[in-house]
Amino acid sequence: MRIRTEGEYEYLKGKRDGIKLALDIITRRDAHPQSIRWLVTERDNLTQSLNLSKRADGRPYTEGEIE
Repeated sequence: MRIRTEGEYEYLKGKRDGIKLALDIITRRDAHPQSIRWLVTERDNLTQSLNLSKRADGRPYTEGEIE
């Protein structure tokens, strides 16, 4: 996925952070394994997209910006 704007980058970062929070909550409860699997897959896909993303001017985001 190519992230074209800072806004898209921030949106995906926020979505990933929300999924991380959901995983923290759901692992403390009795949850269906498929739900956990979906959240983990979604988190990993977002992290990969953020790691591969580049700024609109072509410069890659730094590791510190991705977290």
